[in-house]
Amino acid sequence: MTSLFKQVTDEASARQHGPEIRAISARLNGHAAQMKEMDAAKKGMAFASRAAEIVQIQQEMAPELLRISRDAALAAHLGDAMRPPKIN
Repeated sequence: MTSLFKQVTDEASARQHGPEIRAISARLNGHAAQMKEMDAAKKGMAFASRAAEIVQIQQEMAPELLRISRDAALAAHLGDAMRPPKIN
């Protein structure tokens, strides 16, 4: 690739190799854009995976939290965090 860029030294050479260089540049820019897109997708998938883990943990905790919130003694012992919210 460097040898190709070295060839473009004068106007005649630029006319001859210019389209090829533009095509190579466009392909490289396309590859760079794909890499950025893949990186963004990986970050999005990691976030979605973590969110799914959090939802699963919340679902596993729900029955125990419900049992605690219905038991007045346990709810009083664990404090306000276990009390169901009041709707006014």
